[in-house]
Amino acid sequence: VVAGAGSASAFEDAPKKPDPITQLIQCFQRAATSEQKQARRLVDDQLYRDFADVMSKSIHISEEDDDDGGGGGGDGEPEPLEEQEMEKQTLLGEQSRLAERGAAIMVLMYLSACNGEPSDTVSKTFELGIHILNGGNVDVQSTMLNYLQEKKDVQFFN
Repeated sequence: VVAGAGSASAFEDAPKKPDPITQLIQCFQRAATSEQKQARRLVDDQLYRDFADVMSKSIHISEEDDDDGGGGGGDGEPEPLEEQEMEKQTLLGEQSRLAERGAAIMVLMYLSACNGEPSDTVSKTFELGIHILNGGNVDVQSTMLNYLQEKKDVQFFN
């Protein structure tokens, strides 16, 4: 079998396997929606809190990068500008991938479903939302703003 230009399109035409992260995010979105309709609290959802914590850490800029002014490794030397830009682009890409999988909307749904009641779930949800938006990711901001404008959902702020 010779790999040629036609073989690349064969891979593209093959059905894609479901993305496990997207599936998990969709499950959490459904849970938030059903909890909201039933007016039950989500405070006991340990799986969600753990997931939100892991996702927050996966797109987190380490604090030590901000402490030495230049964002260098631990040795006090500032990182080259190109390296800082590459890290920022990587972060923006990771944030966008999570948002495309539905994480940004999931954050808004969970905040709404919690009806403004403080809990560990709300705290983890805020953390995830902050990390998704960190760095001024315009695509993610637009996704969240469009969702809020479309749904006109202010449950969390009541």
